[in-house]
Amino acid sequence: MEPPERTDLRTRPRPPYRETGARGFAGVRTRRARRFRRRPDQDRNESCLGLPKAPNPQQDLEIRHLKTPILLSNSIHDPATGYNWATDVARQLGRNGVLLTYQGWGHGSYNKSPCVQSAIDDYLVSLKVPARGSSCPAVAPTG
Repeated sequence: MEPPERTDLRTRPRPPYRETGARGFAGVRTRRARRFRRRPDQDRNESCLGLPKAPNPQQDLEIRHLKTPILLSNSIHDPATGYNWATDVARQLGRNGVLLTYQGWGHGSYNKSPCVQSAIDDYLVSLKVPARGSSCPAVAPTG
């Protein structure tokens, strides 16, 4: 019995232009990749399967009776810590926390806008808490 003939990728004939279109092979690969694309939450859900139970499971925050509310600051388009996380923490803190929203993009909002920087400085220096629902407009990046 003879082994099957080996097909070398370099000598494999290319499909005619009509099959691949103007996109060429990139379009073919993209269509194939779409079939295997995962939802963003799949990795998060499946990454814990089979692991032992965490000795310190995530719990809601239990912070009460603060003289000065905690100041949270987050930009709406933060690629590292999503805005939904900040709103969830603010919800859990209730009266013990205030969320200052930067309407722009990027991780870390302190250096992004003079408005955010001023509000955070006032909080750190004189414990002046911004009003609930406060937000600062986006500033175009320089440079």
